[in-house]
Order: sequence, then C-alpha cells, then structure tokens
Amino acid sequence: MELSYLQFHGISGLVIMQVNRTFIVVFLIFLKGCIEPFSPEISEDQEALVIEGTLTNEKGYQEIIISRASEYTMPQKIFVEGCLVEVIDDAGLAIQYIEGDPGHYMGWISSDFASAGKTYQVHVITPDGREYLSTPDTMLSCPNIESLYYEVEIQETENNDFPLYGIQFYTNLYAPEEYASHFRISFKETWEYNTPYLIRYYYVGYIVDLGHETDSLHRCWFIDMPVHEIFTITNSNLDRSKIIKRIPLLYVSNETNRIKVAYSLLMTQYSLTEQAYNYWEEIKKQSQESGGLYEHQPYQIRGNIFNVDDSNENVLGYFFVSAIKQKRIIVSQLFDFKINDYDCKLIPLGISNPLGFYGPTEWPVYLTSDRRAMAPDVCFDCTATGASLEKPDYWPN
Repeated sequence: MELSYLQFHGISGLVIMQVNRTFIVVFLIFLKGCIEPFSPEISEDQEALVIEGTLTNEKGYQEIIISRASEYTMPQKIFVEGCLVEVIDDAGLAIQYIEGDPGHYMGWISSDFASAGKTYQVHVITPDGREYLSTPDTMLSCPNIESLYYEVEIQETENNDFPLYGIQFYTNLYAPEEYASHFRISFKETWEYNTPYLIRYYYVGYIVDLGHETDSLHRCWFIDMPVHEIFTITNSNLDRSKIIKRIPLLYVSNETNRIKVAYSLLMTQYSLTEQAYNYWEEIKKQSQESGGLYEHQPYQIRGNIFNVDDSNENVLGYFFVSAIKQKRIIVSQLFDFKINDYDCKLIPLGISNPLGFYGPTEWPVYLTSDRRAMAPDVCFDCTATGASLEKPDYWPN
C-alpha cells in the first residue's frame, strides 16, 4: 500500500521511499546489535523434592503431596510415587498415610490425635531410601471467627471511565493471649447460575417438542471452588485484648456472574506459628510480584523440611500444623449495578435452513419457545457451564 501511494506522488515520493527504506534497514541493524536473547541464570535445584501438607484438628482424611520441582522453563509437578509417609506426634504416636493418586498420600486423622498444644512432624522415606523430616511444629489454639460480612464497594481501574463494582468481604479478629497471634485465611466459593431461557424445543436434525417448557436444566451450582489468593492476619504487635475490625479479605467484582443470583463464601481460619506465618508471607509476596519479563527473578522458598542425612539438600514445601475454625456467609442481595454474564444474545433462524448459517458442533441445538431463534448451550443448559445440578444442603430455597 505504501509503494503505490508513493508512486502516485511521483519522483519526490520515490526519493522519500528510498530514504525510509534506508532508515528502516539501519534501524533493524541497530536493533539486532542491541537486543541479545536473555536467558536468566536460575540457581534453583531443578530436581528438588517438594513436600506439602497441613495437619489440622478437623476429623477426617487429610492429605500430603510429594513431588519434584520441574525445570524453570516448563513448570509442573512431577509426582513421586511409592513413598513411606507418616505424621508423628510428640508422644511418638504415628499415623500412616496411604497413597491414592500418584504422589497424593491420605491419612485418617482423629480428633484425639490432632489437638492444640501438641507438636507434630512429618516423616517421609522416598523409594530410593532418602529420609526426610520436618522440624517440630506446634498446633496453636484458634479463636472463633468473630464475623464475616461484606460491603458494596467500587474499585478504580487503570481506565477511570470503567471502575469495578462489587462486594468487599471483611472480618474482625479477637485473639487474646491464650490463642495464636498469626493466621492464614482460605476461602471456597459456591454460587448459583440460572439460565435465561427454559427448554421446550431442540433440534437434532429435526425439531423435538417437549410439549411444555422444562426447568430441569435451568438451575445449577458451582460448588466449593477454591480461591487462590493468599490472606494472612497477625495481631502480634497490637493490644490482644481488643478486637481488630474491618480486616479486608476477598473482593468479588461484577466482571463475572458469581454474585448475580446467590453466592456463598466459606472462610477457614488457620492458626500459625511465627515461622509458618513468615513462610506464608514470603509466598504471598512472591505471588503478588509483577512487572516486565524477568523484572523479578523467580526464586524458591525454603520451608521446614530437611534431609536427615544431608542438610545441604534443598527441600521445598512446608508441613503445617494448624487448628482451624470456619464460618460461612450467603449473599442473595439484588445489586443495582450491572453484573456480567454469558453472552445469550439470540441468533435468528434462517428461512430455508432451520439453523440459519450457524451449523452446530454438537447436538442438540436448543431453540426459543417460539422456535424462531437459537442461543449458545449455556443459555438453556446450566450444566454446559461445568456446574452441577445438585443443590448444596446449606443453600436457601
């Protein structure tokens, strides 16, 4: 396009074009000389063993995961099978863990075994005979969750014309001297999704009429979806006889449809020792770092696990011991701001072709109640979103 434009303008245009070409060639040579491929030198042990697990005072099966760190350029977990895994308390009583999925070891923990005030270690022997222990970790008492509540808040974005609308969750903390002073908070989300259209007609090469609209695929739930943000709280430097109020936690915006119908948040509060708290602070710091390519060199954080026979081996992960408390909140408020949802714009059907120009990739194709339009499956069938038809037992009617 540029050549024809310059030719149209005659000889002067050709001169300009030649100058531009010369400049571009020089500029590219300059770039080639200045830009060198950059491969950061990573001093990490690419074969490091990773042991991850938490022992809580919650009765039931609990898990320890054993893997090896993969190469930096292809991060993934390489699970280690065939290990001997046990958790030992300060009286020498051991609970054996049995491998289920590769690298995932499960142990049944009773309320008598795991209790506040006791100290625990994880003991691992890998198939090649290497032996690992965690440093003793004490289970500290965890106070009740004082409260869990939310407020409607607007958050600014890089574009001032398009702020986020949503709800900010808060908690209060009251942990006197007899309790731990450091905590980690985790969340699981559950929310309801309702399709905008009910099903009466669908197309499988011909139109099927159910005789009436059915709501059997109208209402679904995304259940116990883990939140991957890291939240920590401490009151170690404060007057522990007082309540810490309005501690900000998770923010749920209108970018998704999670709060459109009803939304539940299950909060779990873990008591931590100071060493465990510092570890989570480092993990949180690392996860929050951002910027340009290689602005922050990746690094791995040493935990509390070591090789019994080789103190120089770099072992990753952490074995946590925590008492826990939980609290659930259900939000079913109708908000006065727009909440994004699936694109359910109707597609009119053609006259000669029942599906217009939009041939299906899978059958059936759902039609509106007047058989004049279609829409994506998620607009008729809530299970097409990956959600479940099973309503949680704690859900409001």
